Amino acid sequence: MLAILLKWGLSSSVLWALSLIIWRQHQGFHRASSRAIDLLNLLFLNLFLVSATVMVTGLAGLLTANKLAGMALIGWLLILLFQRRALQKATQRLLHLLQGVKEVAGHRPLQATLLAGVLAFLMLRMVLHIWYLPPYIHDVSTYHLPRVAEWILNGNLTLPHSPVKRIYWPAGFELIQTWWAIFPHHDAVIEAAALPFFFLALGAVFTLGRSLGLPRTTAAWCSILFAFTPAFALNATSSKNDIAIAALYLYLAALWAKPVQQRLVPRRWLLTTLLKEELGFQGF
Repeated sequence: MLAILLKWGLSSSVLWALSLIIWRQHQGFHRASSRAIDLLNLLFLNLFLVSATVMVTGLAGLLTANKLAGMALIGWLLILLFQRRALQKATQRLLHLLQGVKEVAGHRPLQATLLAGVLAFLMLRMVLHIWYLPPYIHDVSTYHLPRVAEWILNGNLTLPHSPVKRIYWPAGFELIQTWWAIFPHHDAVIEAAALPFFFLALGAVFTLGRSLGLPRTTAAWCSILFAFTPAFALNATSSKNDIAIAALYLYLAALWAKPVQQRLVPRRWLLTTLLKEELGFQGF
């Protein structure tokens, strides 16, 4: 178990480090109402790097936990040798951003406590669902997870032999699911692959609320209420790619509603990357 956690932590941490470095180079401080966009951009960038890593290593036949951990170790050495200062500055910028969020929450401690409590309840429900309920939806068991299983068993992005025609559909979400299953070599927590998209969607709803002129507290409660929507809440831990599609489209809407500054981020690059990611998750 310790070896699994070390490999997983090493591989995930190097991708977060790369995400921070790239994020700092293309993101800057915006006005207070755009802190959510900054954080959403960082989260999306990490998801993009995770899916790209699984795809590249899968195509190269290097999709194993040991090889990923070995490449992560090399990646950390290169970062410490050539990008250590950039990583430090990016971490400081993220901490400063989070400190700003904490200060905003401090202005309304009661509301912040209630929001945190409801969010903790949502997280507890999802954790219990992930741990005690295996994937049970027909689509997941017939073509989503069989692809993940074949990839992990073969160490590459092989095409499973299956009579189900949907096995040939785009498999972007399965790349993220593979990341959550390849290190433990088990599907025990594979439903947790949707959690980053869960938070991406909540942040996007918050940003859309702010773009309509809602106060921060009201926008936050709107995002929490959205999390209780049955279709969204159930799909958050169902292993289906529906929540990923919904989150990416909401994020796209949030970018249009609160566009990042032209001089700091090439909008065409970011939006093009997002659209490609969406098409990879669902091709229709």
